[in-house]
Amino acid sequence: MISIIVPFYCTKKEYFDKCMTSLLSDRDADIEVLIVDDGSSEEYKSSLLGYTEDRRVRVFFENHCGVSNARNVGIRESKGEWLMFVDSDDYLEEGFYKILNSMTWNTDADFFFFNGYGDRYGYSIKNKFFLKEDVDYGDTLEKKCMVMSSGLSLGRTPQHLKCFYTLGSPCSKLINANYIRKKNIVFDSGVTFAEDTLFSLSLIMNAEHIYYVDCYLYHYFLNAQSVTGKFRQGLSNEVDAFFEKVFSFMNKNGIRDKLEESYYIRAFLEAQRCIRQEFFHKDNPKKGIEKQREAREFLSKEPYNRALHADYPYLNEKACRIVSELYISGNFGVYMQMYGLMSKIRRVLHK
Repeated sequence: MISIIVPFYCTKKEYFDKCMTSLLSDRDADIEVLIVDDGSSEEYKSSLLGYTEDRRVRVFFENHCGVSNARNVGIRESKGEWLMFVDSDDYLEEGFYKILNSMTWNTDADFFFFNGYGDRYGYSIKNKFFLKEDVDYGDTLEKKCMVMSSGLSLGRTPQHLKCFYTLGSPCSKLINANYIRKKNIVFDSGVTFAEDTLFSLSLIMNAEHIYYVDCYLYHYFLNAQSVTGKFRQGLSNEVDAFFEKVFSFMNKNGIRDKLEESYYIRAFLEAQRCIRQEFFHKDNPKKGIEKQREAREFLSKEPYNRALHADYPYLNEKACRIVSELYISGNFGVYMQMYGLMSKIRRVLHK
């Protein structure tokens, strides 16, 4: 049996219905779907319980403790020999069960990767991984580090693939339940940013056998409602905590030199997120001079300062160098204008 863990928090009904319809469409599929509600308001309760009319569905109601706790509850309560994670606004391709089930026959895999699509502006666009079939990516430290590097860098290594979701996501993985329990691999509930990357790093590092199956089954919903994303006060502190955890992970496992490039690429990318969604977001009520001071202080810290000056192939691309120069010179307003313009152009091109 495959246990499908679906963390839920106030997801729009149209998205969640599409998600659940895709999971339950095969009446003969030997699955269980564990919906873990992370403290949604009361109005969602009856809708969630309505899905238990299918005996394969179980619902758990938790206090609002975050997606990591919700996923951990799903792991703890799951009964299947294999498990996977599906976000409540995503969905799977028709016929997914037969393909996933066939992976589990006579295998030594600790987990599998499979592929999917990024859904935006009404289009489904194929995601890109560098992985190949018939290769065990868990049998050497070098291969595992190559996969971890790709996940940590959000697909910028080894081939600069700008994936819609990456090898650092818990989605598009079919995981052996015995493996994850034996190694006690869980989500860190104390981390509120990029906890999925930390989980995936641990999942990959501890595995002995990892395989990729070139099947496009997962649809990842890309929310295009906002150019810069929602305002997140304190995001920079959450990002700091994430990088401290990653740094500790690299040192603990003696792989700092192998993941260093990806570490600084990720710092470069997340520094931009902090500029857009915290320091210079339109909903930030602080005055301009204060925004400038806080942004400069943030970028002067490690790993962000080194990321702006790092000499790696991806960071030496023209677009990255422009961003770095704008940040170093303090021209954050120009950066925000450029980012907004490029986002509008991409939206028009997609349409």
